[in-house]
Amino acid sequence: MKRVFLTMACLVCLVANAQNYITDLDDTTIAGTWNADITTGDFNAGFDNEYWDIKPTGLTLADGGYSIISFANGSQWFFKGYWVTTAPNGKSFLHLTPWNSGQSNVNFRIAQFDNGKIILYTYNGNGKIELSKDTSAGVSAARVNAAKAKAYTLDGVELPTPNSVRGVIIQGGKKVVR
Repeated sequence: MKRVFLTMACLVCLVANAQNYITDLDDTTIAGTWNADITTGDFNAGFDNEYWDIKPTGLTLADGGYSIISFANGSQWFFKGYWVTTAPNGKSFLHLTPWNSGQSNVNFRIAQFDNGKIILYTYNGNGKIELSKDTSAGVSAARVNAAKAKAYTLDGVELPTPNSVRGVIIQGGKKVVR
């Protein structure tokens, strides 16, 4: 029985260590220019057909401005907005809304976000892009510790315990979905 318990305890530890928990990720912290280090797989399912045969080389996320996916042939796909969500299972997603209503939304699962690196997978998991933040442009956004920032309802009422509330709240000057 001890052996079974010890084996199960070791498996739980391995699974817990294998999971990549992403913290302090919101629309502001992800803003900036990201250059592709490695691009692999198939991007056809999430991208419009005109971009199927070329790989992304970079991503510019402008909070309050146009965001851009750059491609190897020099073309660019412009987006009028982006936002980050976290599902109840802890997985984070990046959503891009194109400026042209005839184009598709693009969604990525964020697999890693730390130390100036981000790893994105296409929503279906067939494409992967590893990016490094371009720091040559200087500071792109001030970072607010959202966990310590005051939180409010959409009506402007301050929440004494924001983590106990479900739905959309305003915390650290940003919309947060809990």
